[in-house]
Amino acid sequence: RGDCTVDLPSDWEGRWHLIAGVCDDSGLRVYIDGVRCGATPLEKGVHLYGGENSWMIGGNDEFPGQRLFKGRLRRPRIFQDALSDEEIRAIYQKETNNP
Repeated sequence: RGDCTVDLPSDWEGRWHLIAGVCDDSGLRVYIDGVRCGATPLEKGVHLYGGENSWMIGGNDEFPGQRLFKGRLRRPRIFQDALSDEEIRAIYQKETNNP
């Protein structure tokens, strides 16, 4: 479907970070700590439900043994509908108690 690669923050290692990935009709977006860090448009819309591949946390069913996340997860969540920039920022602020 596509790739959206972003740079990690300089304070990445040894700290908690909120990572959010969004896929909707406009494309792929990646957020770190409530900030959109990258976006990739899609050439055509993608229907993500009912396909041959399964949802996975920390891996990719389409590429077994590749694209693996190595780290600790706390309360992973998958949302039915794509979240907006504001909704992701609000989740980050709530999780970190930042105004």
